[in-house]
Amino acid sequence: MELKSVTSNLNQVSHPRENDNDLFHENCMLKKEIAMLKLEIDTLKHQHQEKENKYFEDIKILQEKNADLQMTLKLKEKTLTKRASQYSGQLKVLIAENTMLTSKLKEKQDKEILETEIESYRPRLDDHDLLCKTMIKV
Repeated sequence: MELKSVTSNLNQVSHPRENDNDLFHENCMLKKEIAMLKLEIDTLKHQHQEKENKYFEDIKILQEKNADLQMTLKLKEKTLTKRASQYSGQLKVLIAENTMLTSKLKEKQDKEILETEIESYRPRLDDHDLLCKTMIKV
């Protein structure tokens, strides 16, 4: 009877030991899992930081390109304005020249019309002169 009691007590004492081993093993596993999760979090944070730095660098590059393009645009606008002004001046000169040439052409055409009219009167004048000379002789 006493032997049974000791065996029973021994079994009860050994169960907590097995439970302690199980708990210790489970605790070690959980610590490893926590360490792996912390490592994964650190890795993700590092990747996120690298992406963020790259985005900031890309933004900086794009801002510089934008500034360069804005400057180029301003220079081209100035050049375009200058050329437009030059072309406007040239156009005014050409319009004035065209007006002058048109006036000269009109004068020339009027002169030619008058000369043609005068030429048309010549035969009649010649006839009139001939008639006058004939009348004077008679």
